[in-house]
Amino acid sequence: MRAVVVGGGIAGLTAAIALHDRGVDATVYERVEDVAGSQIGAGLGLAYNATRVLRRLGLLDRIAEGGARCHRFEFRSWKGNLLSAWTVPPSEVQLGITRQALHRILVDALPAGSLVAGKTCVRFEQEPSSVSAIFEDGTSAEGDVLVGADGLRSTIRAQIRGSEPPRYAGFSVLRTVVPVGDDAALPADVFRLLWGKGGCLGMYHVGPGLVYIFGWVKGPEGEHVPRGQRKQTLQQRYRDWSPEAAALVELSTEEAIHQTDIYDRKPLDDWGEGRVTFAGDAAHPMTFNMGQGACQGIEDAVVLARHLSTASDVPAALRAYESERRKRADKFTEMSSRVSKMSLMDGWRSSLRNLLLKGVGKRISRGEKMLMVDLY
Repeated sequence: MRAVVVGGGIAGLTAAIALHDRGVDATVYERVEDVAGSQIGAGLGLAYNATRVLRRLGLLDRIAEGGARCHRFEFRSWKGNLLSAWTVPPSEVQLGITRQALHRILVDALPAGSLVAGKTCVRFEQEPSSVSAIFEDGTSAEGDVLVGADGLRSTIRAQIRGSEPPRYAGFSVLRTVVPVGDDAALPADVFRLLWGKGGCLGMYHVGPGLVYIFGWVKGPEGEHVPRGQRKQTLQQRYRDWSPEAAALVELSTEEAIHQTDIYDRKPLDDWGEGRVTFAGDAAHPMTFNMGQGACQGIEDAVVLARHLSTASDVPAALRAYESERRKRADKFTEMSSRVSKMSLMDGWRSSLRNLLLKGVGKRISRGEKMLMVDLY
């Protein structure tokens, strides 16, 4: 069996790795020339539902070396008062890592010749026994299955389900990675989220001597802080917040601060069609507020590989994969949307929200079974 994977993001790369691990030939086609280098300065969290998969694929040790372990989560008020805290179970691994570092590891894990860069997919064509991705340069790639892992504005998804625009979540995020020393304002194993009025500021380590900070406030779509004014904006926005906020912002550099509008999509009743399916943000784009965007794409990868590795009927195997994944991914999408709305509360609503957050640590600890899954 041969799989054509369109999109060299986390879901697409992990899908190809998982397929090869199961004995399925897979090639990733990505529009950019430098898959890892094109990832801008941002971090991401890998919860233990994802690290369980990565361990089974033999990648966890390398990823842990390039990232940073997290043992404690904290919700605090914007002034630094502790609202709630919980710890990662001792048997599990929670990591922070930069997107560039993770992409390099995933690219290196692919067999030689399994990644073709500089290929922009414009459509697909399928026959009863095959499917082909058609590229902008006039070339094509044929396989038994096509996986659309081409992100939020997926060409593959649009051809099947229409080109409806994604939903703007009501905010954009200013984010950067800053260098820190041994005396960092944030403990090395702590994820901390400060809940403010109309927005939040998050921070966690993503590698040796690196902290990822990301802050957001509600605002109109496309209304960005001009280049050259972003550090000043962060300094003004967080100068009266908990002291570590200002300390970390001070370490940032203007050119390394990026601003991104945040989107998701309403969950689909059905994903693919025939020999075509979706994975990652092409299937279920969600806001980052549950820390599950990349993790759900990694889950997609291993479940897809499991179904295809024993398939005698490819379309039936894809529908089985979609059926297994859709309900769980949709739940995280909806939860992420709810939390994003909570994060934007201001006035008395933010005070009430922070009061309610005081009990969230215990509820999260009771709900850990959502992350303790073995999908391999």
